[in-house]
Amino acid sequence: MNAYLLKVKKDIRPIPAITVFFKNSLKGYFWMELDIDGDESINNEKLECWSDDESIIFLRAPYWQSDPNEAKNFWSVNEKLFLDYKGKLVYMNEWDDCQILDYAYFIPSIVERIDAYTSCAYNPTFALFEIAKKLVLLGPKSCSVHSCTNIPLVKDDLVKKKKMIFYGSPDNARVGMIRILKDSSLVDQFEGGIISNRFPLHEDFYKDLIVSDFMNFGAYFNKLSESLISLAAGVATNTWSGRHVESMQARCAVVSLPLDLPIDYKFLYKDKIEDLLFYFKRDFSNFLDVCQYCLDNEDECIEKGRAGFEVYKKYWELEYDHSYKEIVWNDITSQFLNLGIEL
Repeated sequence: MNAYLLKVKKDIRPIPAITVFFKNSLKGYFWMELDIDGDESINNEKLECWSDDESIIFLRAPYWQSDPNEAKNFWSVNEKLFLDYKGKLVYMNEWDDCQILDYAYFIPSIVERIDAYTSCAYNPTFALFEIAKKLVLLGPKSCSVHSCTNIPLVKDDLVKKKKMIFYGSPDNARVGMIRILKDSSLVDQFEGGIISNRFPLHEDFYKDLIVSDFMNFGAYFNKLSESLISLAAGVATNTWSGRHVESMQARCAVVSLPLDLPIDYKFLYKDKIEDLLFYFKRDFSNFLDVCQYCLDNEDECIEKGRAGFEVYKKYWELEYDHSYKEIVWNDITSQFLNLGIEL
């Protein structure tokens, strides 16, 4: 994890492997990168001098989804080292869900040995009880991207265009949402389409909706910030996502699916934003009605957009060093303290 969790590492860059961070009461924080290779073990000499009651190892899950068997091999090869380690062991997952906290990625002794797991949301579909009871909730992972793009804040007096916007990867809900709008009388007040093929839908289902293979975040955010309404359809595994965060950063009113999937049951500061969204049903039966309501009630949309921006500023905007705001950091560290880990 980068400094925006631990307030120690100042650069943000892709890391293609598990990263280990060390905390020691005398020597501070240290980190190293390790390949998640089932045949590779960690050199015990690298860790011996840190193995005391005050030290903490932070194992960072890779950005990419590793193979469960490969992950289990990694734990098996290094099982004795981790079981003998005297300090705290934290497994860090930055994703918006708990998918790589599935029991399939661990061996039983390691599940029991790990002192804390981190995630941006709690999904009981993936995280079993032994993992969930030691879970620490973080801020949205998307914050690290949006806060380091040097994008200026949207001015309060910016005149919003009376339009709805959605650009994103293909998913059943997203494709369905775009098609409904394209075939409706609201099509002229909609901007967007599919911009990548990250999700495994067959292209025949959405190729007529593709508008670009890639869009720079800055260009996208400029379009978002001038729009009155942002559409957040979510994906198959979760409704809550970075789409909500960036929309609030842009002072948009957010039209969203209900936050009622298992993964949506718990994320940090959920209670702060639930009343700020405009919801439509999962069968899309009232989707156009909700869109029309927002277009007809511009003042209410602007008011909720401003309120959402205030939530973003207070809780999700990062500091200049890419660390969490103090109020968020305190909420995160208190969760660690409840598990017996003092950062």
